[in-house]
Amino acid sequence: MEVSFTTLPREKSLSILPMATTNLNQILPTARISLAGFSHTPMPTFASITQAQAKGMPASQSRLDQPDRFPKLKKFPFHEGKEVEEIIKEMIKVKDEPKIKYLDIEKGGGDTVSDLKKKVRIHFDFYDSNQNRKHGNWQNGQKRRPEKIKLCKHKLGKGFEKGIQGMREGGIRRIVVPPEYSYEDVEGSGVFDVELLEVHPSMSCKVRKIFFK
Repeated sequence: MEVSFTTLPREKSLSILPMATTNLNQILPTARISLAGFSHTPMPTFASITQAQAKGMPASQSRLDQPDRFPKLKKFPFHEGKEVEEIIKEMIKVKDEPKIKYLDIEKGGGDTVSDLKKKVRIHFDFYDSNQNRKHGNWQNGQKRRPEKIKLCKHKLGKGFEKGIQGMREGGIRRIVVPPEYSYEDVEGSGVFDVELLEVHPSMSCKVRKIFFK
């Protein structure tokens, strides 16, 4: 059997010998495949991208790194002084867990975190009671990369999950958590500073809620 491939402007032929175990002459007739009108488009050249863009989360500067714009961020709740005492008085206790307190440094105007069936996109820092920054999405002098978190996965702990409830997109909140709700390897009380960028429903969290009530 002979199969001919025709290209413009000339024709080239490729001979295919039948396999010993198969009678190709009975299966395939002699074929002529025309490539007329076929054009080759070269692959585009891609510009270099940052690691953050490669992960689908563009690099972004956080307002958590601008304490001069938000003086209350400078007044750490475990410090002493009248100004700090006044800040503590402003803090709101979480209804079902009064040991968890929060203060809205700046109130947002977007969608609200209303339950644990949400996924959020945030910038955050976590400090121990001595104001040592232990965790967060900061990048050693580089711009932060927003963190995506599904609240039902309990990645940042129960203190964070309860303290972020009621927060709206665009807001900045400080959350004080007691030792039993502290984050990972930090002993004692801790403080979350959170900038909420986006709130979305999470289908996986909704399903998880159904099966793991």
